[in-house]
Amino acid sequence: MKYRILLRHILIIFVYGAVQCAWAADTTVTPSISLTGQYDDNVSFQRGNEKDEDYLYQIRPTITFDYKTEINRIVAEAILNYQNYINNDGFNTLNQQYKLEGDSNFTELLTLFADLNYIKDNTLDSQLEEEGRVQDRQERGRYDLKGGLFFNLTELIRVGGDYRYRQTNYNEDYPEDYDDDVVSFIYNQRLRNQLDSLRFRTSYAYREVRTHETNTYRIVFGWNRKFSETFNVGAAVGGRITEEYSYNANTEREKDETTGLLADVNFTKHSDAVRTDLSYRRDQVYTAEAGAREVDSFNIGFDRNITERFKLGIDLRFYLTRNLNKDIQDDSRFYEVNPKIIYNLTEYHRLGLFYSYQHDYDDKKEEDLKDADRNRAWLTLEFNFPKKL
Repeated sequence: MKYRILLRHILIIFVYGAVQCAWAADTTVTPSISLTGQYDDNVSFQRGNEKDEDYLYQIRPTITFDYKTEINRIVAEAILNYQNYINNDGFNTLNQQYKLEGDSNFTELLTLFADLNYIKDNTLDSQLEEEGRVQDRQERGRYDLKGGLFFNLTELIRVGGDYRYRQTNYNEDYPEDYDDDVVSFIYNQRLRNQLDSLRFRTSYAYREVRTHETNTYRIVFGWNRKFSETFNVGAAVGGRITEEYSYNANTEREKDETTGLLADVNFTKHSDAVRTDLSYRRDQVYTAEAGAREVDSFNIGFDRNITERFKLGIDLRFYLTRNLNKDIQDDSRFYEVNPKIIYNLTEYHRLGLFYSYQHDYDDKKEEDLKDADRNRAWLTLEFNFPKKL
């Protein structure tokens, strides 16, 4: 605990010191607000024929501070999202997100960075977004603290390390609150052709919950190629060893060890008119129930500007989740289809029409309750007001 407190103070002092220099640099403040009206035919993602449809509206003010020089960069952002349900007023809430990120080139060879984040949201939306897993709705609060450095050994070789602390708290007794600590070492090398780069990353993660604790060791090797300014391909593969220690009713310590493959493949092509993103990832995650699971995730994103103002797009997501405990039949599949139409009213103001279809299959449920789906449609009006200081 002492080293966490010390790191927090170091990161706060670092970010605060950089902010003091901000006003002499290129600084932009952007207030914005979005107004959304939405229909949801299954607000709790219930299974079977018992669906609970509702209408809601959202008011989402945001303010972003962006400071940049040749040496320092600071980004601060605050987002509030008020959600009001017409029929289910017990779901009314004010989600919050605060972010403070900074990096500084202290010397030509040394770069330091620090990130502070806080999120207050609900588990239904957050677990679907992060893990493709349907959870009961309840309030969640999460603190993230990250800091590290990079050192340029040569013009082509860069090494570094970082530490991340995460604390997650739930509004009810279950799921259990937990703490995460992750320490990583990174090695990056650009090849002489200036198009390819290689990377190596190894990390140790410690997770603490009231009833158990986990040690995870990861090693990943990666490659990236920049074919052009708009076209990039990357791939990484590695492995992990996870040691999980749990306590039974007699407070005896039991150990369970698993191994697994890690993979990350991505394809991006971005131009002024078209955006294409393809990715596949395999990783180990911990869901809100605090159980270790292996997740395969596939993501496809495509946007195309039809005119200077009019844009069409679609996003597809698929998650395959397996419980690492072979004695528990708890696999699930989730996918989402999300087409969208966006019309730019001006350079900074836009109107968007969105639709989302989500489907979940949970193997542990009874036969007639294994499947659940959800349809949503919403209209969003967004205004941005950037101002240079």
